[in-house]
Amino acid sequence: MHSELPVSEPIIEPSPTAAVDEGAIHAPPNSVWPLGEGPWRWVDRIAAKFPRAINWLWLSRQGRYTLAGGWNTVIGTLIFITLCWFVAKFTSFTVKTPTTHVMIIGACSHMLAVGQAYLIQRTIVFRLKTSPNWLEYFHFNVGYLGTLAMSLALLGVLVGHFQLSPYYAQAGIAIFGAVVGYLFHSRISFADKKKKAK
Repeated sequence: MHSELPVSEPIIEPSPTAAVDEGAIHAPPNSVWPLGEGPWRWVDRIAAKFPRAINWLWLSRQGRYTLAGGWNTVIGTLIFITLCWFVAKFTSFTVKTPTTHVMIIGACSHMLAVGQAYLIQRTIVFRLKTSPNWLEYFHFNVGYLGTLAMSLALLGVLVGHFQLSPYYAQAGIAIFGAVVGYLFHSRISFADKKKKAK
């Protein structure tokens, strides 16, 4: 339970009946698994045994988002690199010159990565009890599509104008997009729709 998870005040998650941190996520009461409960309770207890300088990565929402952002950055970049390799290996296209092929590959890698990112965000980062729904997924995708548009524009500029390697460009853009994504998803994608309607 909560008493088994001695974490500092700024990163304590609310109880299931308490108001959720307004600065982190506008979720309705009883919709978020508190620390020490739910499918990740065993990870909570293991994390609580580590010093606070380390356990905040799991016991705080911002820490979990940092871990998820790192995971999504690695997975998204690996997908992009794999697609670049596949295209260069099995087609006549090239990813070494500033062409629309790089942007198409970036769009494809985004679509492959967004599904797993959605599941990680709602189950691990925001610890939602509720089942996924189409409206939530729509908002999530709107956020990612906005990030995608920004990423493709930056990718075109960095690769086409500055002649930067598409691999380095994509890695940097993914990190920047993770920060923008948190602000969007914590306040819109997983927000309490009933509360916003009042």
